[in-house]
Amino acid sequence: MIDRSHPKKPSPKEPQMSSRPLTLPLILVLSLTLLTSDALEAQRGQSAIQPGVVSGIEWSEDGKFLTYTNQGERHRYELATGETESLGSAEDEPRTQRRRSRRSRGGSGLTGTYVGRPSRGRQYTQVDSPNERWEAHYDNWNVVLEEKETGEKIAVTITGNENIHYGTASWVYGEELGQNRAMWWTPDSQKLLFYKFDDTDVQPFHLVRGWSKFNTTHYPEYYPKAGAKNPGAELFVYDLASQEVTRIDVGGGSEEYIYNIRTSPDGAVMLVNWTDRLQHHLKVMAIDLETGDGRLVVEEQQETWQSNSPGMRYLADNHRFIWTTEKSGYTHYELRDLDGKLHNSISSGDFQSSGIQFVDEESGQMGFLGYNSPKNPYYMQYHLVDLDGTDQRRVTSLDFHHSNFHLSPDKKWLVAQYEEVNTPPSTALYNADGKLIAKLAEGDPSSAANIAEMFKFRSNDDRFDIYGILYKPTDFDPENQYAVINALYGGPGSNEISARYVSTPRSENNRGYLVVKVNNRGTGNR
Repeated sequence: MIDRSHPKKPSPKEPQMSSRPLTLPLILVLSLTLLTSDALEAQRGQSAIQPGVVSGIEWSEDGKFLTYTNQGERHRYELATGETESLGSAEDEPRTQRRRSRRSRGGSGLTGTYVGRPSRGRQYTQVDSPNERWEAHYDNWNVVLEEKETGEKIAVTITGNENIHYGTASWVYGEELGQNRAMWWTPDSQKLLFYKFDDTDVQPFHLVRGWSKFNTTHYPEYYPKAGAKNPGAELFVYDLASQEVTRIDVGGGSEEYIYNIRTSPDGAVMLVNWTDRLQHHLKVMAIDLETGDGRLVVEEQQETWQSNSPGMRYLADNHRFIWTTEKSGYTHYELRDLDGKLHNSISSGDFQSSGIQFVDEESGQMGFLGYNSPKNPYYMQYHLVDLDGTDQRRVTSLDFHHSNFHLSPDKKWLVAQYEEVNTPPSTALYNADGKLIAKLAEGDPSSAANIAEMFKFRSNDDRFDIYGILYKPTDFDPENQYAVINALYGGPGSNEISARYVSTPRSENNRGYLVVKVNNRGTGNR
C-alpha cells in the first residue's frame, strides 16, 4: 500500500509561458518558413508533372476503367483491352485539397481527455474522465482528483516528493518510449490508473536554464546514463467507489520498463507493455483491475534489440488482432487474440515487412509492404496474402523501389510508382497475381540527375552487405578531389537511406562537398 504521510520536499515551479511582441528575428524566421513552404509546394508541383509520375487516380464503379493524370493530361485506360484514351487537359478536373497537419494538443479517448500539451520528454498533467465528471491532476508530485461540478478534491496520494512522485514519469520514458501519459481513466470513469516513479538512486544531470533571461537558473534533471541506476516505475489503480489504491502486478523495477498503457478498442481490456532495460524481452499483458494481477497476452524475446511497441491491429470482433512479430529474425505478421492464443502466421519469408496496407475480413485478405527484392534489400514491394497465411504473393514484380500504391476496390489491379536512386520514376499497372500489365507513364533514364549513387560493401566479418548512398554536387567531376562528409546517426531502428530517385542535391553538395550516408548494422528495414 502507499504511504500517505505528508511530503517532505516541494516540487519546483513549472516555467510559465509569456506573451511577447514579435521581434525582427522572429518575423524573419516566420517569413523564411513561409518561403520554405512555398518552395516545397512548388517542388510537389514539379514532381506531379514528371513524365513518369501519375496523379488523380480513379477506378470506375463498374471496375472496367482506370482514369489518371500525366503531365497535365487526363487519360482513361480500359483494363480489359489495354486501350488508352486521352480525355484532354486536366486543368478542369477538381483538385484535391491538401490537408494541413495540425499537431494535437491533447485528445479524447477511452482513457479520458488529455488537457494541454506536454513539453518534450514530459507527460500530461491533467486528464478528464470519459464521463466528464472528474479531473485528474498531477500536482506537487501527487495525484489529485477534482469533481468539476462541486469542486470537491480527493488526494489520491500525498507522499510524493522530489524523489518519489505519482502521476508523472521520468524524462527517459517520455523521450525514449514516447510515454507522454502518466494517468489513465477506465472507460467507465470509475477507476484511475497512475504511475509511481522512484528517482531515489538516479543521479541528476545538471542543466542551466533561462539563457534568454537576465539571470540563468540551475536545474537538476534525473537522467540515468548507460550503466547507471534507472528509476523504478510502478502502476497503481485508484477505485472511486472503495477509495482504495491497489498496486498492479506487472513488474516495474529499476531494470525494467512498464509503458504504453491503453485499452482494447471496445474498452473491455486494459493492456500494458513490459520490457527489460536492454530491450531484449517484451511482454504485452492484460490487467485485472479488481485484483491488480497481470495476464500474459503475447511475448517476444531476441538475442539483440526487440522492438518495444510492435503494432497490434484489431479485427472487427475487437478480440483478435494482427501482431507484428520479430521472432523469425524478420518483421512479419501473426493472427492472435487477447486470450493469448496464436491462431496462425500470416506473412513469412526472409525479408522485412514494412506496414499493413489493408485488411479485408470479408474476403479474408490482407495487403502489406515488404523489402524482398533479390536485386536490392531496400526496394519496397507490395504483397497480398490471405489471413490464414496462404497464397502470399508479391504483386510488384519489377525489381525497382515501389511507392505511391493505388489498389483497385475489387483488389484485382495495382498502380505503383517505381524508381531507383539514379533512375527517374515511372508508373506501372500490375494485376493481383504480380503480372506487369502496362507502363502507364515512363521516365526518361537519360534525364537522370546523376547526383547520387547507391553502393554496397561487405561487413568486416564477411557476413552482410552494407548499403550506402554517395551524394554528389551537380557539377561533380570524377577527376577532382572533394572533402567527404559522413552523415551518420546509427541508432537502432533508424534509417539513413532510401532507394527513391534523387533529383536535387543536398545543401552540403551545393558547397562543394560529397556526402556519404550508410545504413550501418542495427538500422531499420533489414
